[in-house]
Amino acid sequence: AAAGLNSPRIAIRQSPFELDYYAQVGWITRAPEMIQTLIVASFENTDRIIGVGRDVVGLRGNYVLATDLRHFQAETIEGPNPQIRIRLSARLVRMPQRLIVAGENFEALFQSPSNRFDDIIETFDEALGHVIKRLVQWTLRMGQDDYVRRS
Repeated sequence: AAAGLNSPRIAIRQSPFELDYYAQVGWITRAPEMIQTLIVASFENTDRIIGVGRDVVGLRGNYVLATDLRHFQAETIEGPNPQIRIRLSARLVRMPQRLIVAGENFEALFQSPSNRFDDIIETFDEALGHVIKRLVQWTLRMGQDDYVRRS
């Protein structure tokens, strides 16, 4: 993730050229780490993969999913109630050849029903859930397609 998003602070964009943060609140950990944990849990919940883990776990998988967090912020450019923008870029890499077999971007833009912080966080949760669900479905489909092509 970009330096501005690689933080436990909750980002807000009030103009197209400036990234700021909500005062006195934050995520439980850095945003990329939190999202990676949720992605791993989502793959585990599918029961379609034998082993899922971060690179640091030391698993030697057939595929690596490389993700880059591009957007993870509230935006008040269009009005007082924030829109939540999340964008993940993903590449599915076949190992050990390190061959990129597919790449895709996943984005969501959800409108918060109010500017209350509880509603903003709930909208972050909905938007992130939408992005991760599409990411997991795409990854499983691309991995299966690649496996079938090689068989």
